Amino acid sequence: SSLALALALAACGGGETQPVASEGAETIACALGGAEQFANTCAVERTVVDERLTLTVRHPDGGFRRFDVVDDGRGVAVADGSDEAK
Repeated sequence: SSLALALALAACGGGETQPVASEGAETIACALGGAEQFANTCAVERTVVDERLTLTVRHPDGGFRRFDVVDDGRGVAVADGSDEAK
């Protein structure tokens, strides 16, 4: 499941920024800004709201994306109103 999430987050972009994740946060592989290589540089935070698991993926530059974990075969779905992740 981590691999599926990493692939779904490969080219995450976003315009809004938030503080960088706390030290010791779980990291996942991502490729930002058209990077060709994946690196464990994105932090992921898990929150449950109304029995739905949401992942907030924080980029090293302060950018972030939110995804809802879904059980329809996709794994995750964009929850922040942005374009689908590639």
